[in-house]
Amino acid sequence: MLRPSKQSRCTTVRPQTYVNVARIVNAFELEVQEWGLTSDATPEQLTELVKTRLMDFLVTDRNLNIDKSTASEVVRRTIARWLAICELDFNE
Repeated sequence: MLRPSKQSRCTTVRPQTYVNVARIVNAFELEVQEWGLTSDATPEQLTELVKTRLMDFLVTDRNLNIDKSTASEVVRRTIARWLAICELDFNE
């Protein structure tokens, strides 16, 4: 999710923030998997939905106190990682 230098900084400066971000992203990933299986949306629409909803999850979580800029960076990196490891089926 985060570059090693940022991850190290996050875990030493604010370990609870890092734990909370990881908790939110991991829980959210289960919803994303379900949307991917049940949605009729295009890949672009699904990606936008995921970005929007993850941002909402991050900025509204009561246990997480990060600004929108940091949340946006987490969303950008998380989406990039998911797209990089996503299994695509080109036969459908």
